[in-house]
Amino acid sequence: MKRALALSMALLATPALAQTALDYRTAEAAMAKTPAGTAAADADLRAAEHQAKAVAHLYRPTVTASASVVAYEKSLSIDLTGPKDQFVGDAQSYLAGLPDQFPPAYADIAAMVAGRIGQALPGLLAPIPDQYDYTQRDVVVRPNITAIMPIYTGGALEAVTDAAKAQVTMAQGGRDLARGASGLRLAEAYFGAQLARQLEVSTRQTLASAERHLGNVRAMEREGVVPHSLTLEAVVARDAA
Repeated sequence: MKRALALSMALLATPALAQTALDYRTAEAAMAKTPAGTAAADADLRAAEHQAKAVAHLYRPTVTASASVVAYEKSLSIDLTGPKDQFVGDAQSYLAGLPDQFPPAYADIAAMVAGRIGQALPGLLAPIPDQYDYTQRDVVVRPNITAIMPIYTGGALEAVTDAAKAQVTMAQGGRDLARGASGLRLAEAYFGAQLARQLEVSTRQTLASAERHLGNVRAMEREGVVPHSLTLEAVVARDAA
């Protein structure tokens, strides 16, 4: 109370504020617009409410989507030397026996044709390389979707939810206490200011009355009506006021 009274006296010492009428409702409305005393409590309440909302979703399934991208290269080398030699050998064997399959009159012609074909075989197979190299490149994309949902937790989720709700209730209580404390400080400051104003007015009235009394005593002293001791008493009374 002493601190509120001192603050009120300091405010009233300012001429601009001393001429302003104090209104409790106006001061209360101004404090509600700038709740500096309850800012921390309001922040705690908002944090508790957000936490309660977050844990309320623990029963819902958690869906995770991902994708894997694989780029690969596959190489294959085939040695064709053996198959080419085997083909030439098989062809030469076939061509060598080809004239015997014709009548004697045509055997010489068949032998001549078979000989030319046999000579041409290496040239025919020349464009085919001795080794064949094959490379395959590809990109494979595999999407993945995973869903996890709690089925049985042994009461753990209920306990977490209840604890979050309890935190909200406690934060609301703390906010209400902070508002009550702010209202109490406002009442102390307001009524302290009113008391300081009344004390100021009373002091000024007492001082003015003491000044008038001193003036009257001095006038009577000059006329010889009262002794000088009464004047000194009036001076002391004026200084005490």
